[in-house]
Amino acid sequence: MNTLNQISIETSTKNHHQNTSSSKFKEAEGRRTECHGITIGSRAHLVSSESVVSRSKFRNFLMKSFHLYLYILGLRDIRDTQCGFKLMTRDTARRIVPTLHVEGWIFDVELLLIGKLVRPKVPIEEVFIRWNEVEGSKLSIIRDSIKMAVELLIVRLNYSLGIWKVPSN
Repeated sequence: MNTLNQISIETSTKNHHQNTSSSKFKEAEGRRTECHGITIGSRAHLVSSESVVSRSKFRNFLMKSFHLYLYILGLRDIRDTQCGFKLMTRDTARRIVPTLHVEGWIFDVELLLIGKLVRPKVPIEEVFIRWNEVEGSKLSIIRDSIKMAVELLIVRLNYSLGIWKVPSN
């Protein structure tokens, strides 16, 4: 099971690329000793923070449902797939990115799923980030939740039925 390593990265849901300390991801990249690897930012440690606790019960229900869906999908030891920060080694990117099929909110779930399915498995590491929730989210809770659920089902069915192939060595 992956462990979360605390690396301080400041960001927000709005204009996160402008507020990111990329040197912290360089630090994470430097810790990689494996040939392939993915490091992802994680807000999982913030689950009891005021910004999450103060969300509507409906939004928290959707968040927990999404995590259950990911668990069923096979991403059991990844606690936050939607943070947005993904760092890959060049070898991993060359191996996985060309095989991706979905775009939008779920592309990173497919990326992580392929990382779990390929042989040898791609090591995946989550790192803590500091997160500042900012009003004005681009996410439409109802519409995007339905779209994400459908896309997850499409991803799962296509890989399960062998329609989409996991890259080979």
